[in-house]
Amino acid sequence: MAVFILPKSERLNLTDMKITFLLFVLLISIGSLNAQVFTMSNGVVSACSGYFYDSGGQNEKYKPNEDKIFTINSLAGTDLSIEFSEFVLSEGDWLSVYDGNSIDSDLIDTYTKENSDISKLKSETGSLTFVFHSGPDGGSKGWIARIECPGNLTSGIPNNYSGAAYILIYSIRGIKTQSDAALLDKHLKTLGLALETSFNIEKENVWITVTDMELTYIIKDALLDTKVLLGYEISVDYLTNIQAKTRYQNGL
Repeated sequence: MAVFILPKSERLNLTDMKITFLLFVLLISIGSLNAQVFTMSNGVVSACSGYFYDSGGQNEKYKPNEDKIFTINSLAGTDLSIEFSEFVLSEGDWLSVYDGNSIDSDLIDTYTKENSDISKLKSETGSLTFVFHSGPDGGSKGWIARIECPGNLTSGIPNNYSGAAYILIYSIRGIKTQSDAALLDKHLKTLGLALETSFNIEKENVWITVTDMELTYIIKDALLDTKVLLGYEISVDYLTNIQAKTRYQNGL
């Protein structure tokens, strides 16, 4: 039996190809782990990104005799958008969607096997409530949907800035007045940590536009370290971030 031995240079190339392939698989796996995934259940979640599936998840069918109510709230009370790329129900099963955080909110529509035009749902209230029912013979592919908080992602970016930008969203509790929020805005800009800020005292959140994600927890510490500035303590928790679209990227 003949044995073929590859030249050393070709063996190195094959090794490089294997390493590249493994790194590619690893990057895909990490991306999948970072994506938030929600399945139809009885509950309430807050999110501005991720995927929303029927109870069977991405690959399995939902089950018969399901009756579930699920509410998705946007983070920081922003607009909420949910885009469906697949929607398949069995005969007699239905999904009702309400524009708000309960079934007392306005009904958008009830979707069925026949009425399946549910490509994109938008809510300016920042919440969508889903009520799902499957009959005894139910059990189909269900749905795949993507969660987004569109908002105005160019707001908070100076006109003369054209680089990468990110919006960091924090919950912030204890700010007493809008004047105090203005002090915090000036404080962050003086330290060179923020391009712009948007404080919402009523909803207890702040959107901070930055150029570097590495500033996430530096900004949190800077906000917490303002007792002398404000005369009282506040509470701050990092929630999430959104990739902002700069005016340069939008061609503006």
